[in-house]
Amino acid sequence: MADVETLARAWVRLQEDWWAHDVLDDVAEHDPELAWAVICRVLGDSPTQGVLEVTAAGPLEDLLRAHGAAFIDRVEAVARSSETWRKALHIVRVAPAEDTVTQRLFALGCARTISVSGLPPGFIGDVREYVQLIDSSDSLPVLTFLARAAEILGRVYSATWKIQPAQPTEETTAERRASPLKRLASKLGSFDLYFCVFNALVQDEPVVGSLADDLADIYLELAGALDELDAGRHDDAVCGWRFVLRGHAGDHLVRALPALHAILRDESA
Repeated sequence: MADVETLARAWVRLQEDWWAHDVLDDVAEHDPELAWAVICRVLGDSPTQGVLEVTAAGPLEDLLRAHGAAFIDRVEAVARSSETWRKALHIVRVAPAEDTVTQRLFALGCARTISVSGLPPGFIGDVREYVQLIDSSDSLPVLTFLARAAEILGRVYSATWKIQPAQPTEETTAERRASPLKRLASKLGSFDLYFCVFNALVQDEPVVGSLADDLADIYLELAGALDELDAGRHDDAVCGWRFVLRGHAGDHLVRALPALHAILRDESA
């Protein structure tokens, strides 16, 4: 097992040291003291906004969900003296509960996950995490960004066929967000273009796809329904996610994942 210093440094430069992602995921559950030490090392070293967000939404959230009772006293202590920790805790999402530890986490600024009928557990959190990832992508190294996108989109797709039908209202929908396409294309550079077929059931010549276009369209479709949810139109959100993931956004998602896999496989060799 890696020591605290090695794992902390590897997590910060995740675009070069892919092993740190899987190791820290594992230790957050099975070796919480090591995970705590690494998180403290990362957050105590003036992290960039991108590193802060990835750490908070990843290993810190995992640690507090699995071992909150064991660490709540230490979390409260460090939050009193560290603005970085306070920012990180506002990114962490915790399922609502009446126990004392959960209430103390909410008092520290942790957000409540929302449970909506018709959606698989954790789905809303995954959507929020993806939207946040795209919004903060400029602050992340490109391979760190792509690895996080692959992880989240894998979970989103696995939930697609579990979303239940819902009856939408006829209210005015939320205003569509601006597309991040140009920003993503600039960020991805040579990683943007790849070869694909649009229908795997039809024998056809491969065409050129754009990963930036895939990620941007997925963002717009998922964020649109998320805005409906945050406006209180839960049925509209459920209906929207079910429709786009079984259609346009789903098409982009299943084309993006093989491209992401190829990039990450080749760059981690």
